[in-house]
Amino acid sequence: MPQSKLLLQIALASLIATLATAAIVSAATTIGNNISTAGNLAVTSATATSTFSTGGLTVGTNQFVVQQTSGNVGIGTTTPNNLLTIYSATKAGLEFSGASGSTYKWTIGMDKSDAGKFKIASSTALGTSDRLIIDGNGNVGIATSTPAATLDVNGYMKLNKNTSQPVACGANNAGSIALNSLYAFCVCNGSSWINATSTQACVW
Repeated sequence: MPQSKLLLQIALASLIATLATAAIVSAATTIGNNISTAGNLAVTSATATSTFSTGGLTVGTNQFVVQQTSGNVGIGTTTPNNLLTIYSATKAGLEFSGASGSTYKWTIGMDKSDAGKFKIASSTALGTSDRLIIDGNGNVGIATSTPAATLDVNGYMKLNKNTSQPVACGANNAGSIALNSLYAFCVCNGSSWINATSTQACVW
């Protein structure tokens, strides 16, 4: 066997053994059309950008998917409909954390276990310490899990008083309410602000 061919076979055998445990690929190296390893694959460079072709990328069955051609990313799904789609058969949530433990935690997402409501919770799980909820009818609940109106607040609402009209009253603002300097309600009727308990002009 020619020496050059023997050296090539030795080099290929060494490469295969390396890929079976941990492959290190530099920025300017291409290894065939496919890389298959039973261990870890480390792509290292101080300056290069790692690029995957339009064939897409899948981790596990559907844990993390970059869809072919569209570039949409799916977590828990192989068919993401948007730039980022998160799927769960129970609660599809996205958590924001600013500290360890249970403090400074916010979770936002869809709770399928509660009729598919959209929720914002001050915790690590939807359904725990929910602060805002939107149900399938578009009703918004603040501090209530069952909003029965377009806006349902379980608590109180604070309005600051106004010493002058907060906005010019017109057709686009009809139905707006505000407090005057005496804490009396004034309503925009589409043309002018009037006292809520009479037809008199509102005095700010």
